[in-house]
Amino acid sequence: MVVSIMPLKYIVENIVGDDFNIDVVVPAGASPETYEPTPAQMERIENADMIFAVGLMGFEQATIERMTQSARNRYIALSDGIELHGEHAHHGCLEGANPHLWTSPQELKLMSDNAYRAIAAAYPDSTKYAHSYEMLCARLDSLEREVAVRCEALPSRSFVIYHSTFHYLAEHYNLNEIAIEHDGKEPSAKHIREVIDKARTENATKVFYQKEFPQSVVQTIATELNSQPIEVDILEADVPRMILEFIDKLAE
Repeated sequence: MVVSIMPLKYIVENIVGDDFNIDVVVPAGASPETYEPTPAQMERIENADMIFAVGLMGFEQATIERMTQSARNRYIALSDGIELHGEHAHHGCLEGANPHLWTSPQELKLMSDNAYRAIAAAYPDSTKYAHSYEMLCARLDSLEREVAVRCEALPSRSFVIYHSTFHYLAEHYNLNEIAIEHDGKEPSAKHIREVIDKARTENATKVFYQKEFPQSVVQTIATELNSQPIEVDILEADVPRMILEFIDKLAE
């Protein structure tokens, strides 16, 4: 089996266990925004039993175009049926939709449901996968409750981040994500000033960044807000831990 990014391995592995080798396309430290699969990876994708993707990232779309029809028949977009947010998402267009669904417990559950449905359809006789999926659902229900409790106790519900990666989490838990990046481009001096002013108005003192993106602008804004930039890795393998650690960093 193949997954496009590491967080999807968490979903699939928690359903199928160690019955399959799960190959991750985007390696640690690389950015899904710009990644291009190698010829060797394309060969593994072509030979995979199932191919799981978020279905919203540029490199995923480009990879589909390079696949044979046979491989496309084994491709599962885990964003199917999920209400998407973004510039064009309400028009039913994937382009412009925020792809970071897995950073929210609710969307993570829906993605897991999509994965399980596809796996159950491919392996209908496996009661083991049904049981594993039930256990995964219980863990994600627990995560959802824990995030709600921790968010209620936050001293400030606003935060600044370079790339809008916690949008869905913020929507569900009444948080205010202030994104530095603007329309997928480097922010202008005017936009940076607007971010700083909004952060001060909203009492947002935490400034987050992902190592895949430029840090100079983040440092400038953090200095203006008398804080230090905080790194987050939304591509780590243990997705629930990543979400809880982010909330804990907000609370510090």
